[in-house]
Amino acid sequence: MLTHAEKSAGKWWRKIQETELDALNIANPPDVSPLPQLRHIRHLCPGNGGVSISFDYAEVYVRSPRIGVCYCSVIKPVPDELLGKFPHEDCAGGALIPEGRFGFVYREGRCGRCQLKARSLTGRIVDGYERQPTGRKVIRG
Repeated sequence: MLTHAEKSAGKWWRKIQETELDALNIANPPDVSPLPQLRHIRHLCPGNGGVSISFDYAEVYVRSPRIGVCYCSVIKPVPDELLGKFPHEDCAGGALIPEGRFGFVYREGRCGRCQLKARSLTGRIVDGYERQPTGRKVIRG
């Protein structure tokens, strides 16, 4: 069961990651956006003479950083250099959510022959204690 501080941190983390994924999709738009349940994308590849070929639609797992949740509603990442300084002096206290407590998962892939790009338009947040990364790409948040 998540504490109130963990729920707040998880909502904050999801919002930040959805914004970053939206920005990535705008800056470098995918050619196709299949369902995130798929693991392979099959297409008629122009780089392979129009023959049907598949490529890996791999999971990208972004681990959450250490997040500080203050009683005054401040939520922010807490790097090592700020570890002893959070919560701030004028606040009654708060909670530190450990690094990797949450993960943000989406999928992306590219055909090696024709460079067709696939990326999910949305991601989902997962419990980092129960759902560890299964894909090849793990990013620290």
